[in-house]
Amino acid sequence: MSKKEKRIDELNVPNNLRIKDVVDAVELSRNTIYRLMEKYQFPQKIKLSQGLVAWRETEVNQFRLIGPDGWYEKYGQHQQAEMLAQQA
Repeated sequence: MSKKEKRIDELNVPNNLRIKDVVDAVELSRNTIYRLMEKYQFPQKIKLSQGLVAWRETEVNQFRLIGPDGWYEKYGQHQQAEMLAQQA
């Protein structure tokens, strides 16, 4: 591990995962991930820049522990309500 990587780890900065890493981590297809996102049963992506999105590693790890139904119960209902409020 380089000195720069050690400093980042010491700052406790969360990692972001690209879609390939997410697919590997949760062992679901890209299409399934996006389908679950539409139903708020998977962590929502974050926009890093134009055309570049990622997922928070901590959220992906949490999803791995609780699954799609657990994600919806714990986080998805709130995310869905926020989205509806923004659209109103």
